[in-house]
Amino acid sequence: MTSPTSVLLYGAGREARSSSHFLKKQFPGTEIRVFVDEGRADVPGATQIPVRQFHQDIADRRYSMIVRSPGVSIYKPELQLAARHGIPITTNLNLWTRYRRADSKVIAITGTKGKSTTAKLVHTILKEAGYDSALAGNIGVPVLDLTPHEWVVLELSSFQCADMKLDPDIVGITCLFPEHLDWHGDEQHYFNDKLKILRRHSPYRCALSPQIASLDLIPQPPCDLVDKLPHPTPAFRAELTRTVAGSA
Repeated sequence: MTSPTSVLLYGAGREARSSSHFLKKQFPGTEIRVFVDEGRADVPGATQIPVRQFHQDIADRRYSMIVRSPGVSIYKPELQLAARHGIPITTNLNLWTRYRRADSKVIAITGTKGKSTTAKLVHTILKEAGYDSALAGNIGVPVLDLTPHEWVVLELSSFQCADMKLDPDIVGITCLFPEHLDWHGDEQHYFNDKLKILRRHSPYRCALSPQIASLDLIPQPPCDLVDKLPHPTPAFRAELTRTVAGSA
């Protein structure tokens, strides 16, 4: 990818600030602007554009790339307009995948409920086993903020799964029932967007709850299915108890 001349951040939360910091280091001299549907955007180093300017900028193809925040739906008319004008749309996660992942092994955890606790437990398992591990994603740490690690455990929301380019080494899904329909549009889109985490190009292993494995949307295991863990040691049980207590 050639250095972008101008990037628009759509959204102004934690990930937008993380993406802005990354872009300034990765592509010095790139103009960074930020757009929100309403209110003021607090992204240091980025110039906010007014709502009335957005459509004209898109029509003029002013931006080399748009980086959307997770809360900004891929189905928003503004993003669909940008796509029709040929402007690439990416995310904090996809930028990390392309520029920062390197040789890190990735365990990606999602699910309507239970993904935060599960991601914390998996991270604890890795630490207890002596692996160099980091925890990031929807849990509150943008993945672009990470330093290099041997293993990266990612808690991913449906907002992040919907257009992810990441090929994890291991995928875990806890459960699935309708949620965030205002973002996805309807139940079918929510299920499809969430399960895009299973539609990967590289071989991987997965741990699916019985509910997920039995879904008609998954007619056969799409991966090397894993459903058993070794018996935990007393030390791990103690760490597990502390982790559960801390996540309550």
